[in-house]
Amino acid sequence: MSDLTYYDLRRSKAMSPSLPVQVAKELGRRKVAGTYTPGSLIDDEKRLADRFQVSRVVVR
Repeated sequence: MSDLTYYDLRRSKAMSPSLPVQVAKELGRRKVAGTYTPGSLIDDEKRLADRFQVSRVVVR
């Protein structure tokens, strides 16, 4: 018998989005809010990682 427990993720309401999803959503919010103007570049991964206090792997 497997030691893994099956979780039905569709029914789980207590789970929070992963860090990469949270960072992507925040960047999307800032883009829609006009923080990033058309044609401008966002910060590099090191600066984004520092700003959001996550690893560079999360930003990637």
